[in-house]
Amino acid sequence: GHLEGNRDAVGAFEVFSLEPEHPQAPQHADRGLPPQQHQGLLANGQHRLFCPHHNKFLIAHEGKLSSKEGKGPRGVFHVQHTGHGSLTIKSHEGKFMSVQADGSVVCDRDGAGAWEELHAEPQGNGAFALFTTAHGGKKYLSMQDDGRLEGNRTAVGAFEIFRGEL
Repeated sequence: GHLEGNRDAVGAFEVFSLEPEHPQAPQHADRGLPPQQHQGLLANGQHRLFCPHHNKFLIAHEGKLSSKEGKGPRGVFHVQHTGHGSLTIKSHEGKFMSVQADGSVVCDRDGAGAWEELHAEPQGNGAFALFTTAHGGKKYLSMQDDGRLEGNRTAVGAFEIFRGEL
């Protein structure tokens, strides 16, 4: 690609993040994990997805998503940007996260199509909301009190806010 300076307004394609060549991230004292370094957006690579409201990490096991307070290998996800404004999230088991037509969210897909494409919307202070447009309209992912992840919200509240930690 190439860089052009011909826009009159700022949109998704006009926002950039600068990263150090060899980042040395400080550690969170409470969880021993480096903080998210990209304001609001997930970079390509491995992340733990954390819901501050519930104080829990998202985990995947045998195609199902849930949450827990501690960290472990089931909570490592690989984020890959698609190149056209969306991203995919793959579990440590090599399966893609997918939002179903009924709003349920699973992590059992071998390939990535429209149902597996998500978007990250900055919420300030390094937080973001994830949403899909695969089923008509913008539907946000939210962590429920019982640890399930759902993809059926039409607005962002505390349950829809996440942080990605390396």
